Amino acid sequence: MLRAYRERGDRRALERLFSMHGPLLKSIVRRYRHSSGETYEDLLQVGHVGLMKAVNGYEAGSEAKFSSYAHSMMEGELRHYLRDSSLVRKPRWARSLYAKVSHATAHLMAELGRPPLAGEIAREVNIEVEGINELMKLYLHTNVKSLDEAREDDADH
Repeated sequence: MLRAYRERGDRRALERLFSMHGPLLKSIVRRYRHSSGETYEDLLQVGHVGLMKAVNGYEAGSEAKFSSYAHSMMEGELRHYLRDSSLVRKPRWARSLYAKVSHATAHLMAELGRPPLAGEIAREVNIEVEGINELMKLYLHTNVKSLDEAREDDADH
C-alpha cells in the first residue's frame, strides 16, 4: 500500500493506510487527551499529520516495521504540538535556569539601581547572552489579544 501510494499516488492505498493505523492513532490520542486539555478532534488531527509524515518519511528497506515508525511519528507530532502550545511543562533545566536568572536579575537591580542588561545577567549566571535571550523567549513570549478586539487587517478593508 505504501509503495502504491508513493509510486502511483494511489489515494485508496493512502486511505487504507490511514484506516489500518487509525486504531493505533486513536489509542495514542486518548492518552494525551486527558493530560492536555485539548479536544480529542484537535489531537486526532495533529496525529494524522504525524501519520502522513510517517507515510512520506518511512524507508521501505528499514528494519523497523512501518507501524512502529508511524507510532513514533504520531506521538512525536503530538508532543511537538503540545510543547509548542505551552500545555506541557517547561523542561527542568529551563525552570532551574529561569530561577537563577530571576534571582540574578533581582540582585543586579538592587546593586545597580536600574534594570540590568542581558549581558550583565548573562555574566552573573555564567551563560551566553544568546542563552538569556532564548530563555526569555521561552518564558516571556506571549501574544495575548482580546477576541472582541477588531483585527488590524480587518480595519484596513
